[in-house]
Amino acid sequence: MTMVPKTIVRFISPIAMTFGAYVVLHGHLSPGGGFQGGVIVASIAALFFLVFGADATIKRFNVEQYTLIEALGGIGFAGLAVLGLWKTGFFMGDFLGVGTTGKILSAGVVAVMNFFVGVKVFGGIVEVITSMAETKEGDF
Repeated sequence: MTMVPKTIVRFISPIAMTFGAYVVLHGHLSPGGGFQGGVIVASIAALFFLVFGADATIKRFNVEQYTLIEALGGIGFAGLAVLGLWKTGFFMGDFLGVGTTGKILSAGVVAVMNFFVGVKVFGGIVEVITSMAETKEGDF
């Protein structure tokens, strides 16, 4: 690829990360949430793959690292769900309480669970994209 698409990807990557983090953190206040925000952040890896190619993607994104990130997102989500069962008697019960309406933690545990869903989705999609980059023609 030419220098123009590479420069554009480098420029919009921090913007996409910031916007994805915003969507994850404000998912209980507006449309969006963990899944949508995780996909937005993971789109950086897809753009990187399209513009820089498979070899650069393999060097930049380590599959094992993103497998661990995905696992930590799942463990965090499941851990909060079980902690809610232990603290409240209900699976995924809200043990953080209700905050001020319109604030980040106003939904109690839902906002924190959105974060872990975002981490899991981000790790999983980057893992898929990196696995696609590792697949050579004729391997499938």
